[in-house]
Amino acid sequence: CLDFLKAVKETCGLDRIMWGSDAPMLLRCCTYRQTLTCITKHCDFLTAEDYSKLLFDNAEKVYFK
Repeated sequence: CLDFLKAVKETCGLDRIMWGSDAPMLLRCCTYRQTLTCITKHCDFLTAEDYSKLLFDNAEKVYFK
């Protein structure tokens, strides 16, 4: 999962990616909290701006603008 996210960041950027926890395959092995912790604690390659895009800004653009 982390390698995939890193590859996406390097090749496409994070302007069109949103973090989500409702992926059926993912929730078989992780809880909601664990999926969020994976992003916030174990992705040292993400900047503060990246976190903002993934966790808030991109979803806000889609759902509220």
